[in-house]
Amino acid sequence: MNPKISIIIVDYHSEKELANCVKSIKTKNSHEIIVEDNNEDSAHGNIGFGAANNLGAARARGKYLFFLNPDTLVQSGAIEKLVDFFDVNSNVAITAPMLLNP
Repeated sequence: MNPKISIIIVDYHSEKELANCVKSIKTKNSHEIIVEDNNEDSAHGNIGFGAANNLGAARARGKYLFFLNPDTLVQSGAIEKLVDFFDVNSNVAITAPMLLNP
């Protein structure tokens, strides 16, 4: 069964931030986390942020794509709110969560 959400994160020299980001992802929805390595020594090299996101999207199996920066911490319930919004608003193609800075 395919996951409901594909969470795509592009890594560019952000190992510590990436680890914290992945730890913060908690959702009751089925999901997969796709990390695109965009470092110079990766298989495809540094191809840029947009192109790396496109690679992740091409591999994604989820109904919804969630693009996330590696320095982001996801608050509890945030992913569920976005999914719920899409589930009841089929005419909407894109949305973004509220961004909060510490």
